[in-house]
Amino acid sequence: MTHAIAALQTSIVAALDADPDLSALIGSNAVFDMAPKGKTAPFVVIMRHDLIARNTDLSPGNEHRLQLGVWHPEPS
Repeated sequence: MTHAIAALQTSIVAALDADPDLSALIGSNAVFDMAPKGKTAPFVVIMRHDLIARNTDLSPGNEHRLQLGVWHPEPS
């Protein structure tokens, strides 16, 4: 069984990779959930995914915080 956070992160990668504006900037298949070995820039990586419980008396809930890293071959 896949953990819910792993499934969410996979969905986030897929959604970012399917974004036409982002793909125009970095190319297709250039969003990863971990730093790729041997991949040349440009690409985007989910560097960190934190989960914070935000339960209330009426319902459970969580806050997700993502840190994205962006690599590009040109200097900034």
